[in-house]
Amino acid sequence: FFFFQAEDGIRDVERSRGLGDVYKRQENCLEFVLVTLSKSFQLNTKQAAALLTDGSKYLAHILIKGLRGDYKPVIAWITLVNNSSSHFSSLLQEEDQNGIMLLNALKGGMYSKSKDVVVETLKLFSKISYNFSSVAFSENARKWFIQGEGGLEGTIFALKKYPDVASDAATLIVNIGKGQLQDLFQTYLKSLFPQVDAYWRLLTTFLKPLSIATFSEEIKQEIAALLETWLDIGCRQAENDGRHTVDERAASLGFLCEMWLLFPKQCEAKEEIANYILTVLIRATRDKNLSLQYCSLAMLFELLDNFAEQKRQFAPTIYKTLTFAIVELYQLDHI
Repeated sequence: FFFFQAEDGIRDVERSRGLGDVYKRQENCLEFVLVTLSKSFQLNTKQAAALLTDGSKYLAHILIKGLRGDYKPVIAWITLVNNSSSHFSSLLQEEDQNGIMLLNALKGGMYSKSKDVVVETLKLFSKISYNFSSVAFSENARKWFIQGEGGLEGTIFALKKYPDVASDAATLIVNIGKGQLQDLFQTYLKSLFPQVDAYWRLLTTFLKPLSIATFSEEIKQEIAALLETWLDIGCRQAENDGRHTVDERAASLGFLCEMWLLFPKQCEAKEEIANYILTVLIRATRDKNLSLQYCSLAMLFELLDNFAEQKRQFAPTIYKTLTFAIVELYQLDHI
């Protein structure tokens, strides 16, 4: 049974005997969650139900802080749900209101003090959203995800705390935002990063996961369109036009360089795009700001090193560009 304390919610959870593998027979999402909770936490059904009361704050408490500091039963529960993610996803879609309520309850795992819980939670959200077949529920889930204190904020919180969960975070955002990736990335995600340089650094973090993850052809086309948008905006914001700070320009240049390294075909599909990236990098080497000069030269060398090794067509062009840039700057002591 539970002992509740006003100051901090759950004080303790006494474990009881498990229920066995009956979760596969559940026919609604609430029963599914109760039975899997009972099995993983060794609770009876009444105790498991108590975790979902008062906005599921007691379940959130356990997801964040563990069961008396022990995260093994938490990970066991999320893994159990993960292993039946297709079934769970189907149940969620059959009960719109309960489905969204349970998504909100699961969100607590994104704020966990255990990195393993965070990773498993992101994977779970990604798998169940990938399996959404109901257009109506997909839209409602997406609305929940982007709303204030929704799943998107939880995902970004997890990413800031554990930067190496970027792959799981990116996959989740793409899966739940499929069909509306432009809006999700360019409007809702951007609203969480009002500083331009922070937003570009976030996008740079997502580039590698997007380049190696396996997506459907439809999603790949969406990502390709998104990359074109980012290329265009990135080139403009990297320019010294007086409207952007040095930090914003450096972040934009870093994004462009990383994108060229990870998506060379996309950047070289049109020669003018690659040439324009080179142009803004060259201009940055002549900038009055020393840090921007160092930054742009380092990026050019990184591009040269990578492209020369892969024998890409732009390697000679970058070599010539660097040579001329160094000749221009050789009299400057700091270079």
